[in-house]
Amino acid sequence: MRHLSVPKRDTQTFLKELRSLNWYPEGYRVLRDGEKSLIPISDSAPADLPTSYIIVDREQDAPAAKNWFSLLPKFLSEEIIEEHLGTWPNSHELYSDLLIFKIEREIEQYAQQVALAKIHHSPKIRVVMLDEGVIGEYRVRNLKPLAARFGEQIIDVEGISNLPEETRKTLISSNVKIRENGTSLLLNPSIAYYSSRLAGEREKTVESAIQLKEKLGRPISVADPYCGVGPAVVQLLAQHELVGDLLATDINPEAIKMLKRNLGEIKESWYCKIADALKLNKHQNLLGRFDLLLMNLPHSTLQHLPQLLPLLKTNAPTLLKGWYVVEEEEIPSAEAEFSKVIHQTKTFNGNFKLEIRRQFNSTKVLTRFECRLGDW
Repeated sequence: MRHLSVPKRDTQTFLKELRSLNWYPEGYRVLRDGEKSLIPISDSAPADLPTSYIIVDREQDAPAAKNWFSLLPKFLSEEIIEEHLGTWPNSHELYSDLLIFKIEREIEQYAQQVALAKIHHSPKIRVVMLDEGVIGEYRVRNLKPLAARFGEQIIDVEGISNLPEETRKTLISSNVKIRENGTSLLLNPSIAYYSSRLAGEREKTVESAIQLKEKLGRPISVADPYCGVGPAVVQLLAQHELVGDLLATDINPEAIKMLKRNLGEIKESWYCKIADALKLNKHQNLLGRFDLLLMNLPHSTLQHLPQLLPLLKTNAPTLLKGWYVVEEEEIPSAEAEFSKVIHQTKTFNGNFKLEIRRQFNSTKVLTRFECRLGDW
């Protein structure tokens, strides 16, 4: 679908102009693209529009008969909604009956109304929370409950605060159980990090691990030093006789508590503990023990890698798999640095590549890498 890419400050001007010409497809959304707004253009508009601004193609679902945004006029005036078109939150995260969303600073005073519109639109949602960023030593999400479903009622922040303490705690709990790639996972985004956006990456990890098992002809030993609540290892363990030895550690004590609940029985050959990844190489019994190493600390992967490579075996093919957030223009230099680090301790026959997975912010991207080390 065609969209007109304009500076955010010009959104209203062009929106009104397109509407006056009947070139705006009602029901479609104005999208955000960094510091630009993408205004949808009707199919009835000419192929060559009289504008100096860029026309871009962007997929956009056809408008539903009813969506949360269509309910916003129940809580805010049309004037306020029109004034901030292109700024209202397009997406949210859904974990079972918990819905989490972020909001731009310029409209954060309307977060309560947005939450009410969202919960009215989704009858299965128990509580809607605003993600106010990360806090604390373990960088977990600061979640603020804004709307909840209490019996047949939908209540706002004030209504939530007026509930008896035990009732309130139960109602707004962020403990949830989800399904991911065929496995069940208990998580709590307010006490331990979890990203649903990496679900596809974890599925790819299982595929790579199976290939490594076939190469070695035996169950593989896996090291996940930043395991969180265990989304990666739970999926690996769900595969028949795929995993032998296991290292699953995290520096966050609450994450490890939840990990152990997700794993159930902990085998003697598994090392599942609270641990600083940078100090694992001090344990002689862990050195040279693992076939697969997962590096899931995307902002610090390059800095941590030298301390964790010694966990991999040296007498058999091994696999290094991870993710890295980097400025897109710096990818070539980052690839060279990664290659240098790996060559210092491991046999690596190939070119190190960072594969872009998605945009992280306006200038940075999340990349993926997979290195086959040793004699493949």
